[in-house]
Amino acid sequence: MNPDLSVVYETKGIYGNHKPIYQEFAPLNQVGEFYYQPNVFYAYEACGLGFRKGGLVMDNYSKFVSHIIQ
Repeated sequence: MNPDLSVVYETKGIYGNHKPIYQEFAPLNQVGEFYYQPNVFYAYEACGLGFRKGGLVMDNYSKFVSHIIQ
């Protein structure tokens, strides 16, 4: 939401009967039309990296991007 409480972006879905969730906007990395969200996975310690590829809001249809660290 903007400081004037206007909505920047919203998604539709099957959750219309639930209370809405508002998040502070944080710009994601963008390449072309796709946005990427980096993730760190933990199992008692950091053990993996991942990237989600999707739209402005990551959802169930966002893709996992494989990678190699050398």
